[in-house]
Amino acid sequence: MTENHKLPIKLRRDLEKEISLSETVQWIEQTIPRLFTRATIGICLTLLAGLSFVLFLGFGMYEQAQSTGIPLYEFPQIAGLIIFLAMGFIQLILIFLIPLLSWLNAVQTIYVITNQRAFILVGGWPRTITSFVPSELRVISRKENRDGSGDVIVYIHTSKDYDNNTNTEEMGFKQVRNAKEFENRLLQLKTN
Repeated sequence: MTENHKLPIKLRRDLEKEISLSETVQWIEQTIPRLFTRATIGICLTLLAGLSFVLFLGFGMYEQAQSTGIPLYEFPQIAGLIIFLAMGFIQLILIFLIPLLSWLNAVQTIYVITNQRAFILVGGWPRTITSFVPSELRVISRKENRDGSGDVIVYIHTSKDYDNNTNTEEMGFKQVRNAKEFENRLLQLKTN
C-alpha cells in the first residue's frame, strides 16, 4: 500500500495503522525539515533580545561589584547576579532547543491524500492525526516560496482566551515541496 513511497520505518508503520483497507493512497509527502521557519525565527529573535538585556544587566552588576573593591563572593547583590546568569543560560538553551524541536517535528510529519480524505500524521509520542474529509476541505490560502514550496491552509481555528482576546491558528499542510500541485490534489479530492 505504501511501498512506493520513501518513508522512515516508524512513520510507515504509523501510516499503515491509520489507513483503512478501503482507502488507496494518492499522494504522500513529508514536510521539508528546516531549523529556522517563520515561527522559530520570531521566537529566537525575541529570546536573543531578552538574552542581550539580561547579559547587559548582569555585566553592569559585575562591574559594580568590581568597582567597590569587595571580593565578588562577599558582594551583597551576588544573588541578583546569579539569577541574571541563570536566566541568560536558560534563554541561551532555548535559542538552540526551539529550532531543533521544530526540525524534529517536521521530520516526523507526513501529509497523505487518499481517495476518501486528506490527513496530517505526526509521528512520535503522542501520535497525532488530523483528518479532513472532502466536505470539510476548502483551500483558504496558499503561501508559495520562489522554489514552489510553501503552505496550503485549509482551516483557520479562531478562539478567545480568558481576556477575551481573539487567537487564530492556521491549520493545513505546511512546508510542502510543491504547494500548487498539492492544492490541485486537494481540490481534486473535494470534487470526487
